[in-house]
Amino acid sequence: MAEVTVNMIQKYLKKHGWQKFEAQQESGEKEGLVLTGWESPISTEPNVLVIDPMVEKHLVHFFVPEMASAPIDRTPSNRLQELLLAIGALNYRLLLGKFAYDPSDGEVRFSVVVPTDQSTFTYEQFEHCLEVIVMSVDLYLPIIKKIIGGELDHEAVMGNPGDVFLRGRGLR
Repeated sequence: MAEVTVNMIQKYLKKHGWQKFEAQQESGEKEGLVLTGWESPISTEPNVLVIDPMVEKHLVHFFVPEMASAPIDRTPSNRLQELLLAIGALNYRLLLGKFAYDPSDGEVRFSVVVPTDQSTFTYEQFEHCLEVIVMSVDLYLPIIKKIIGGELDHEAVMGNPGDVFLRGRGLR
């Protein structure tokens, strides 16, 4: 069994056509992490993607940090309630990946964690994870931001997943 390494992640990114990435060391960790990202056709800001091969835990952790922010002390409680209901509904629907809210600082993130013990992490698995992350963030981040801003409520993520995008963009 080959360990998932930063070098492997970099090779997979190149194979996938992503040329902009940076390896970084993590203090106290056997393996570092890779920072990359993408520009969404629907968002004005680029998305940062961190890929962390957690060798000690036999995991690969993909996450999009700080996608949105809703600090408890600056976000009305009804907005936080709507955000948490929306995240719960999305996570219930998603088969791979999850949205998370950190109440200590208000961070909203998306992540996918893949176990790697007793197996090889293939390029096909990597590509599948990358596609899930990009599609989920591109689809739901604009809606999450509108929920935090009070333009939508959790109902925007209920019902037919195809309709969510249209409702979130104000097209229905």
